[in-house]
Amino acid sequence: MTDAIAIPRNLMLAVDSQGACEDALLAALWLARALPAELEYVHAFPPRPILWGKASQAAEWEAGTEAAAEALREQLTHIAARAPEALLPLAPLHLERLDVVSAHAATRIVARARERESDLLLLGPHTPRPGFDFGGTVRAVLSRAPCPVWIQPRPARVLRHIAVATDLSAHALRALEFGLALGSRLDARVTAVHVFEPPVLGAPEGYSAAPVYVLEDAERSARGSFEEQLGALEASRPGLSHEFVRGGAVDSILALEERFDLVVMGSHGHTGFAAALLGSVTHAVARRIRAPLCVVPDLERRFLH
Repeated sequence: MTDAIAIPRNLMLAVDSQGACEDALLAALWLARALPAELEYVHAFPPRPILWGKASQAAEWEAGTEAAAEALREQLTHIAARAPEALLPLAPLHLERLDVVSAHAATRIVARARERESDLLLLGPHTPRPGFDFGGTVRAVLSRAPCPVWIQPRPARVLRHIAVATDLSAHALRALEFGLALGSRLDARVTAVHVFEPPVLGAPEGYSAAPVYVLEDAERSARGSFEEQLGALEASRPGLSHEFVRGGAVDSILALEERFDLVVMGSHGHTGFAAALLGSVTHAVARRIRAPLCVVPDLERRFLH
């Protein structure tokens, strides 16, 4: 395993004025109480009116920072007051920790997380764009964040079972360490899931790229290595189990969303054309998953911008 990862103690929640952060707010307040951890908030709105857009899109710019902050405080207070009983008690809101500025959203969110040395950044749901997806706030934050990023696409609930998608690379093991740290503190079970994806590059649809016996040997080797390493870990990590799955990486990870309260995975940073043309398992999962997703960045790998 890699060096142990500390339990998050400084949370940063990106909030918006349209209410998309409602589920993320409740998840953040529950986490802040359960870990426990300090929680801060950041909100950025466009620095100038969108000349070709609707007037409503420039409302915060016209109202000013103070008015935008006050409106957000009222909105967040109202959301917290409607929290389901299962999540109670929540951490105090501490809305004096709300940072509101006029700036590019992703740039400000990442900068604020660095300034405050946040070790977990929480966001509302990713909104897919039609055709080529060249970015968006969630996509940009995922590619540049200095810490794990938690995306909350559905109503918050108590975490009882965490899945960690892993291929046993050094970076994936770091994601597993993060999942184990969360599970230990939150008294949640952790299941490490390894997806064996048969190679298909260059093969006609419906066919594999290698003889059956070669694929069987590769799968047997991957399963053996995975079970050996995870078996050794399970002996010293109560609550840890493992699953070996054969299939497409994206679909196999998406299939976890109904059985687990949180999915954790690593990511290699790619943006723009890199994601649209080359593809990214993490990006594809973030676009479609309905379970909370926590992406642990590979901070040693240079990103494509």
